[in-house]
Amino acid sequence: MYRTFLYLLCCLSPLLFSTGCDGDESVDCRFFNDCDGNDPSVQGELTIYLAPPNAGSAVIYVDGVPKGSLNTYSYTSVTCNHPSALTLSLPAGPHQVYGTTGTYTSAAYTVQVLADNCVVHAVQF
Repeated sequence: MYRTFLYLLCCLSPLLFSTGCDGDESVDCRFFNDCDGNDPSVQGELTIYLAPPNAGSAVIYVDGVPKGSLNTYSYTSVTCNHPSALTLSLPAGPHQVYGTTGTYTSAAYTVQVLADNCVVHAVQF
């Protein structure tokens, strides 16, 4: 019985503790996907990669792409259609945000990620 328990623990632990990142520790994974109207904190998978090519835009990759370095710009309106890479225009901030669903940190930055009905709003501060 004890051996069976250890066997199951070893076999199932990757499934239980997986981030969905294929073992790549450089990828920060968050789980936000409110396309069906349910709790956005427990559905789907979103990885945000922010690397502004200039002061007027930022590129956000979702679904398993390493996010790289964060920047000081605000960004909003990432749809739930992924995997994809979206280039967004950045209007003058700050942006309105709605209901925190989670945060993650990278280096000196804290990013607050919010979801509202198939749209993910993120703001750097």
